[in-house]
Amino acid sequence: MPWYAASVIQYVELINEPQEEYSVWENVYLFHAVDLASAKTMAETHGREASAASSDGFTVDAKPARLVFGGVRKLLSCAPSPFPFRPGGSSDVEEITSGVEATYSSFTVASKTDLDALINGAPVRVLYEE
Repeated sequence: MPWYAASVIQYVELINEPQEEYSVWENVYLFHAVDLASAKTMAETHGREASAASSDGFTVDAKPARLVFGGVRKLLSCAPSPFPFRPGGSSDVEEITSGVEATYSSFTVASKTDLDALINGAPVRVLYEE
């Protein structure tokens, strides 16, 4: 069975309070599944259970809140390493070893200065594409 990386979105929702912005977490989980559909079901179940388990007594700035499962934003089969890369298809990695690509993200920054800041772990605005 291949391995899949699921990007699970959770967000903070205030209880009985107006809210203009949302804190969002994207957690990447690995699932060993027979196919993409099974991996998605596993990721959704895991996301719902993790959110529910984390919401008891949860507060933000002393205000009652809950952690909400938003959905599975991205689901990818893990890619083998070392290369060659097989474009356009599932990699069907059956064994996780050092160097396996679990997931990836694609985004654009406005300048080389922003790129350098991103590389160094500083806050920077990005256009998140994938």
